[in-house]
Amino acid sequence: MGERAPSLRRARRRVSDAVDAVVAGIPAEPGTPFDIADFCARLAELRGRPIALLAMGPLLGGRPVPMTGLLVALPNSDYLFYDDGTSPSFRENAIMHELGHLVLGHSAGGQPAGEDDLDLLSSLLPDLDPDMVRRMLSTALGRRGYTDRQEIEAEMFASLLWRRRGVDGHALIRPTARLAPADERVVDRLAQVLGAEPGRDR
Repeated sequence: MGERAPSLRRARRRVSDAVDAVVAGIPAEPGTPFDIADFCARLAELRGRPIALLAMGPLLGGRPVPMTGLLVALPNSDYLFYDDGTSPSFRENAIMHELGHLVLGHSAGGQPAGEDDLDLLSSLLPDLDPDMVRRMLSTALGRRGYTDRQEIEAEMFASLLWRRRGVDGHALIRPTARLAPADERVVDRLAQVLGAEPGRDR
């Protein structure tokens, strides 16, 4: 436990510094609502590398989308794929999480790739040489390849950047239907235990 706390503090500082640099390089336009596509375009300009933001659904031809987000770095550009079948809030959170991996310089890798992985990347990047796809497999498969610490840092990045942009993280994901009164009481009690304000978003 003694080592974990300093390690987490270092991670927070590293992520906070990265968010500070992004916010300084991409100032918010007063009175303009946050737009994730515009933000990606401005981040690409700031980094000097194109970022292609692509929905997975159409590229997979109706097959189930296997993950919420996937970052693939090619020699001259970065491809960020997202699940377009989810709500806008979940979609934006997934994109911001993957941007965290990108900005923080995370490199996935480790797990052996299978035929399903090859098929996925070939579907998402059909114009890519199959040999290059095979070479990329071990470093391009998102959550399976990142370490726990990298995942935590990416989540921190997304959360902190939303706050710095004035977007309340709790407001990003709202229930689509009211809970039954008994269920609301359970959720409110859980919120109290976790230190949140009961009923805030209802």
